[in-house]
Amino acid sequence: MRKIIALIFLALTLDGCSESGFGQVTIPNIQITCATSTCRAATGSFYAVTIITRSGCAPDQVGLDDVAVGDTSNVICSSTGCTGTISSWRDSSSSYIEEIPSTNYNVCTRIDLDRNLIRSAADENSEENETILSSATIQASSWGFVYSKPRNAP
Repeated sequence: MRKIIALIFLALTLDGCSESGFGQVTIPNIQITCATSTCRAATGSFYAVTIITRSGCAPDQVGLDDVAVGDTSNVICSSTGCTGTISSWRDSSSSYIEEIPSTNYNVCTRIDLDRNLIRSAADENSEENETILSSATIQASSWGFVYSKPRNAP
């Protein structure tokens, strides 16, 4: 009888949880730190965008399950690399948001180094796989991904 009551209690408890079981969390800032040769060769202020998604960072995946998008036009690049912060977020309908479900995400950041506002081989791309459990800053530091064509393309 105790086991049945415990199972019913567990089922009722889990039924009220978010999809991940952790609830909502304040979207963390993204700290951009890029020291690749491409970033060190750039000088000036550049646009960057971060997409928090559950579908991956390749061009054929981004947009399929995006949760939040943030951007900044103030990524500063010099001979030591590029730095900046993204701290404001919008959802898929361009409404400003502050919280997302706490779960696993791909955090996709792109610095628009050729200043053409579209994804290109000249840009620097970072992909971080994060379990977002708190509002602690996420470091975008895994640079060098090149997404010139969809992952499944020949």
